[in-house]
Amino acid sequence: MPVVAAVRPGVPPWGRWWIGWLCLGLTLGALAPTVARAQTRAELAEARELFTQGLAAAREAQWVEARDYFERSLAITERASTLLNLASALAETGSLRDAARRYERFLEIARGRDARHRGEAQRALDRVRERTPRLALDASALRAADHVEIDGEGIESSALAEPLELDPGAHHVLVRRAGDPVFEEHVTLAEGAREQLVLRPRAVVVATPVEVAEAADTEPESGGGDDGVAIGIGVGVGVAVLAAVAIVLAVVLAGEGQAPFEGNLGDGVIRY
Repeated sequence: MPVVAAVRPGVPPWGRWWIGWLCLGLTLGALAPTVARAQTRAELAEARELFTQGLAAAREAQWVEARDYFERSLAITERASTLLNLASALAETGSLRDAARRYERFLEIARGRDARHRGEAQRALDRVRERTPRLALDASALRAADHVEIDGEGIESSALAEPLELDPGAHHVLVRRAGDPVFEEHVTLAEGAREQLVLRPRAVVVATPVEVAEAADTEPESGGGDDGVAIGIGVGVGVAVLAAVAIVLAVVLAGEGQAPFEGNLGDGVIRY
């Protein structure tokens, strides 16, 4: 009588191998979360400590230190409470665009007990947007291939259609044409400023090979008489005066009756 391997009803012989691999996979899968949870607990402990240090710095109005602590905590794990407090620290240190992005992110993910701060976050976001300066660039005199930079960062031509949101302070506007600077301006924007800058590139004159050759042919040659005395020709030197165009930026200050920007370290937010 032939020997037949005992197989569970409904399971083909090849199915035993599949079941074996499945069991092994489930076993390894059950072990893996144990290690991951241990790592996560350690990381969360570090994030919580950084968060606590950020709160302590914020209470002392040490906003730069608070911002750094909150950023480091957020880099480990994203928490709505960290986002809200980081946004406040960024706003206090003048990084208004980053502050707005953090407030917007908080509004996206705030759930549970954090959701009760959504109204506060929205009001803070509105205040930050009002404080954010905007600079409109008139690029009508530029060529299609010209490249605009602000503070070393390239600006897409499509973005020039609307005023650009910038942080308060000094900014460097540069226009390059074929790699060469053809326009440069330093502007300083106050909080809430709405300014316009006309980009007027200067003409770049490039001498052709023919012009260079003609200039070489017309150069005077120096000569001397039999007595060896050189004859000098005096050439008058003209003084060129360049007119600088100054752009005065209006400083828009908040009214005295406007309440100063406040942080969001209220009840509920400080709990991690």
